[in-house]
Amino acid sequence: MDFNALLTIEAFIMFLFLVPFYVVFFFMIVAARHARNERRLAHELRVMAADEEARYNRRRREAREREDKRVKEEALLREAARQVSQPAHDSSDDDEGGLHIFHKNNRPAGYMVTSGFLPEKGRKRN
Repeated sequence: MDFNALLTIEAFIMFLFLVPFYVVFFFMIVAARHARNERRLAHELRVMAADEEARYNRRRREAREREDKRVKEEALLREAARQVSQPAHDSSDDDEGGLHIFHKNNRPAGYMVTSGFLPEKGRKRN
């Protein structure tokens, strides 16, 4: 057997020895690509889920705002209907808070006159 044949046999044996490493290396590359694709898909799923949750929360918030607006409008309508149906009240049953300058019939309140804030009925303000 000549030297070239020995080198060829040795190269073939070395190749056979390295084949398992080539196979392992190939499958490591395939596994790494698969893992990268899995991570990318998982990220896309998380983004899609976050978008869907944001849309859901926005729809719920808008529905809640519409419901609040409807309730407020109904309360305003009830209050307006109550005020229209009730006769004008005098100062004796005045339950509203705040500073009342005028009594009914547009007369100034007595304490506003005595404090000097408003003129008496027949006098002008200085």
